[in-house]
Amino acid sequence: SPTSPYSFAVLDADFLGQVYEHFLAKRLAPLADGSIGLVQKPAYEDREIVTTPQPLVEEVIQRAFDARFSAAPATSFEELCLVRVLDVAVGSGRFLVHALDKLVDTAIGILKGNPNDSRLYKVSGNEFRLRFEAKRRLLQDCLYGIDVDFNAVEVARFSLMVKLLEDETADTLPDSKSILPNLNANVIWGNTVVGSDFDASQDVIDETVPFDWAAEGLPSEFDVVIGNPPYVTTDDMRKANRFEFDYYKANYSSCHKQFDKYFVFIERALGSLAPAGAAGLLVPNKWLTIESGAKLRQMLAEQNAVREVLDFGNESLFAGKSAYVCILVLQPGVADFSYRNIHKQADFELDPAGKGYTQSAAVLAGFGESSWVLPGTPEEHSVLTMLYANSRKLGDLVDIKNGVQTSKTNVFVISNFTDN
Repeated sequence: SPTSPYSFAVLDADFLGQVYEHFLAKRLAPLADGSIGLVQKPAYEDREIVTTPQPLVEEVIQRAFDARFSAAPATSFEELCLVRVLDVAVGSGRFLVHALDKLVDTAIGILKGNPNDSRLYKVSGNEFRLRFEAKRRLLQDCLYGIDVDFNAVEVARFSLMVKLLEDETADTLPDSKSILPNLNANVIWGNTVVGSDFDASQDVIDETVPFDWAAEGLPSEFDVVIGNPPYVTTDDMRKANRFEFDYYKANYSSCHKQFDKYFVFIERALGSLAPAGAAGLLVPNKWLTIESGAKLRQMLAEQNAVREVLDFGNESLFAGKSAYVCILVLQPGVADFSYRNIHKQADFELDPAGKGYTQSAAVLAGFGESSWVLPGTPEEHSVLTMLYANSRKLGDLVDIKNGVQTSKTNVFVISNFTDN
């Protein structure tokens, strides 16, 4: 300013993310008639792009950070700078932008014990801000993200830069020409769930973008893993990239029957955690009960990894989309877990930080790979206990079928027919 047309006071990083997500799925390309037009990007042909509502972003991060810091608190700014945060599907950077907010707030809380600390400055009675240099260090030392879409990576980097400059003035910025960090080693282009051992033709490799974590210089473990991974069905994965689908089947134990792509992201997130680390993910809630989620449930139960499930049931939280989701917080080795069932979105809006019904992790170990039908209150616990004790499962009485599945929506199999 005044030569730049962009006003940081008017357009914030969340706005940039929403603008980008509207255009994320398409690109300019030559058309059959020789003209140039918008076409679907290959990576997004079989899935919808939706903006994650900000309250959900905030809750995912809050719960993941609470889990990590309750197990291993950061008592100094130097300790906080050692915390490593990863977004497994960074998109436009909305989760990392709020994670930076969270780190800054945590740093201020730590440093307020010494109001004379040079990394803080007072803006009003009891309101402090972190100096630009300290914010920059948190961004560069703590935050990482990966995405298979190169343009998403570019926008995520830019969004973080904008967030870093938020509330800054000429008086609060360093007096030098180069003040912005290089985030090329923080937000990286690649496929989070496909490693460098991916074996295919060069064309398929270029499309898949396998990712070598060590070569990219990423930490081997993370204290907090966050994100809203892609939701893609088995059939759509096969059609989009059969080689990548086969890689999942060979390398991820959660892949079972008609599994969804977010299964492998959950497994990858869990495998990326440092001791005492926690993952906060926004994923569909049907993995709790569907048959294809059996191996995923078994894996989570065996590791006592589920710390919290905030289940939104059949509430549609994404405008115009029929995606029914839950916030899943993972932390291997927990003794207890909590489950909260949100029957109405208004209940969540009134009490977004509310916890659920806490039970022993042994309950999930008892379920194992079976469907997890969980109580959200002591009353529901009593009812379910009586049902399990005095009832027979429907599957023990009848042979339950899934119906015709041909992977072709316009083809139906008639096994017993009469030729007239």
